[in-house]
Amino acid sequence: MGLVRHSPRQHIFRTYVIPVVSYTSGRVPLRSGKFRPFIETERDELFDRAYSTRSHCILPPRFTARPMQSACHVIETSNRVTYCWDDDNNAYLPDCVGVGSGRAGGSELLRLLFVFSGLSILSCSDNPHLRTEYCGSELISTNIPMAQSTFLSASVKPQLSFKGDEQWLGCFGPKKNPCHLRLLSNSNLAVRAAYTTDSRSIEIPRQWYNLISDLPVKPPPPLHPKTFEPIKPEDLSHLFPDELIKQEATNERFIDIPEEVIDVYRLWRPTPLIRAKRLEKLLDTPARIYYKYEGGSPAGSHKPNTAVPQVWYNAQQGVKNVVTETGAGQWGSSLAFACSLFDLNCEVWQVRASYDQKPYRKLMMQTWGAKVHPSPSNITEAGRKILENDPSSPGSLGIAISEAVEVAAKNADTKYCLGSVLNHVLLHQTVIGEECIKQMKAIGETPDVIIGCTGGGSNFGGLAFPFIREKLSGKINPLIRAVEPAACPRGLRYHGMAPLISHAHELGFMETLAIAQTECFAGAIQFARSEGLIPAPEPTHAIAATIREALHCRETGESKVILMAMCGHGHFDLPAYDKYLQGGLVDLSFSEERIKASLANIPQTGLKQTV
Repeated sequence: MGLVRHSPRQHIFRTYVIPVVSYTSGRVPLRSGKFRPFIETERDELFDRAYSTRSHCILPPRFTARPMQSACHVIETSNRVTYCWDDDNNAYLPDCVGVGSGRAGGSELLRLLFVFSGLSILSCSDNPHLRTEYCGSELISTNIPMAQSTFLSASVKPQLSFKGDEQWLGCFGPKKNPCHLRLLSNSNLAVRAAYTTDSRSIEIPRQWYNLISDLPVKPPPPLHPKTFEPIKPEDLSHLFPDELIKQEATNERFIDIPEEVIDVYRLWRPTPLIRAKRLEKLLDTPARIYYKYEGGSPAGSHKPNTAVPQVWYNAQQGVKNVVTETGAGQWGSSLAFACSLFDLNCEVWQVRASYDQKPYRKLMMQTWGAKVHPSPSNITEAGRKILENDPSSPGSLGIAISEAVEVAAKNADTKYCLGSVLNHVLLHQTVIGEECIKQMKAIGETPDVIIGCTGGGSNFGGLAFPFIREKLSGKINPLIRAVEPAACPRGLRYHGMAPLISHAHELGFMETLAIAQTECFAGAIQFARSEGLIPAPEPTHAIAATIREALHCRETGESKVILMAMCGHGHFDLPAYDKYLQGGLVDLSFSEERIKASLANIPQTGLKQTV
């Protein structure tokens, strides 16, 4: 573990490192490099001294980090990593030769408490075995009265974690040369991740995962809307660039992520895995709730995960313009953001009701350079026909899609982009699950239940598909639950659902649950008032299902690990919250009879699934 003090050498003695063992580990490192039994009273003495002198801390010699011969002062962690004082760098440096493969429980964790005079940590070591403690602007003892939400990430970002009764802050980075703590004068304690442009040192997946390759029964091919025959690649060439058409039909297990796409991903990835400690406390549940939060992207959702590669592949093929549709605006703003990076023109048809009700999403798209039209519009033949029949039409996503596809089909220099449903979209979103697997492994957790909302299914598939792979290989066996609105056909039969997700459900790899929107918003309010994040309306379904599962654990006493997909924030969706809080939100549902009547109109092809 490194402490690097960029100041004259004579002042190095004002920076101290105090190794403090946890209650049951029973060993204290000595200056000689050996260990002796832990004496209970010493803990109180150390922290008394730490609190008594804020400007200049004088500590017992055996606990003071002073320049001395290399490897003379050794600190050993629970993962068998040793840190030795290095005179050349005036720092504790990791001795990677001592790294072991075993994991240790929280009670074995050797704690490292940083005590220094008016200094701040501005960057944190990305060594995967570093453990430090902090709380706000003070350094404190084992029982930390800190914020209960816990950030966990497989990047070089600092994270907090709870392991049993142990609480610690650490960094789970890849094995590389350490980026040491830098101490600069400041009155507050701040922890930030050290940024590096070396992509090999950042835990961003370098490949997307294709679930189709591992399915025992392959999904049926998509059908041409006119002939009802399987679609051929040439049928899609007027809409999509060649590489995306290949990805749509490929059976390859992994697809390399272009370096240029990874470079953009670094703006917000890896995304944090957060433990909802405050929500757990509110629900009084023994369950451990984690959520993978995608709201930190520039557009505020998971959508840029596919917008960026889609725009990049179009740019590589020489396409100048892309068109799309959007409802609430998450996808439209994500595509506009991606186009601004790769210098493509972007044109968006937004559902009229959302265009009027959510002006800030429209402004986001326009800020990133996109042209935004309310749909239905007078620009396209499809839009004009709708307006002839209903001049005040609020629009729909289907109408907006029709307008965007029409423009793409009629212009050779224009392609269409879709933000959900298609195989290549779900493929790009698997960066979520690939990261999350590494993050869960890093903290020694295995999910018992995985929950996500399903509208089109891209966020759910992005999280769930890599875990389904692990499940198929026998490594884990989580219950995977797709949560859908009660206002659409249940069992993932909604016509806008990703076919691959419906197919995975049909094969028995997941179960479904439909929840009414008032329960979803009630759960969102609980989440916002405990965790602080205001979720988008879509993940409120996952939140409601997670709360149900957590309350069930309270009844049974099970301490399950619940992993939830949190696809984005709801900062631009506050009118929906206002409607709920004012009592104007009502539950909608459709009878089974109406659903059967609609399904009867679907063309019957007689196609069989192929193995």
